[in-house]
Amino acid sequence: MMKKYILYLVLCTLPALLFTGCDNKCQGVVCLNGTECIDGVCKCPYSPADGYTEDCIKNPSNQLPTIKNQGVNNITTTTAVAGGEVLSVGGSPVTARGVCWSKTNTSPTLSDNKTVDGTGPGVFTSQLTGLTAGTTCYYRAYATNSAGTVYADPTLYFYVSSVSWMAVNDSRSICPIGWHVPSSDEMNAFITSLGGPQSAGGKLKSVTGGYWGSPNTGASNTSGFSARAGGWRTDNTTPYYEYNLSYGFFWTSSGSGNDAFYMSLYKGNSEAYTGMMDKNYGMSVRCVKD
Repeated sequence: MMKKYILYLVLCTLPALLFTGCDNKCQGVVCLNGTECIDGVCKCPYSPADGYTEDCIKNPSNQLPTIKNQGVNNITTTTAVAGGEVLSVGGSPVTARGVCWSKTNTSPTLSDNKTVDGTGPGVFTSQLTGLTAGTTCYYRAYATNSAGTVYADPTLYFYVSSVSWMAVNDSRSICPIGWHVPSSDEMNAFITSLGGPQSAGGKLKSVTGGYWGSPNTGASNTSGFSARAGGWRTDNTTPYYEYNLSYGFFWTSSGSGNDAFYMSLYKGNSEAYTGMMDKNYGMSVRCVKD
């Protein structure tokens, strides 16, 4: 009789996958720290957004949220759409979230302009208003809980409204001291250094951040250029914006008559086009070091 009991105990210490009739529900493992046996594995029934770690340990109340930026789009002369995502609430509920921005502060805070876009975890959209055409806007997402306010890293920026070629050629210079808008020769040499027009586009296009529409063919950003699809603004006679998230157009400093040279990239291939366009059109500008 004793042998029978001993055999039963031995069987019940083996994995439940091999034997049935034992009390072990999670392959012989005792679920700890509030985890529960789900599909035969100890799992935390709560997510990081609920304030728990992967080991199902509640974050301390003094822990800040975690947050990241979302890309900017629908840029006009006075408005833009940005946003962020609260990945984890930290140790207490997120009571405010949004985007703060500035024309002068490269690390904007709540003391600058800001939006308030709800509470808790998840993705949110922010409407930036009161922007000034012809200026750079620095922005980053933020989230607040009882431990304080945290800002997304890194700070992002965009140029409010595409600029006409006349701004590129202005004697006051659109670029900071020590920088300049590349000439058509410099732009072509840059494209050649990246393998030529047939493949350079993919190496120039940003991969992350949502700055290109699907399929963003061949995008690798191996050049570090991080080109964005800002589209263009048509001429000043009947101006409107188009091709946002589909094309990226970049002026050079080289002009001829009423037109000027530019480079364009497209979401549907890996090429880098060059051509000429009416100087009144608005395009993106990149500065290079002298």
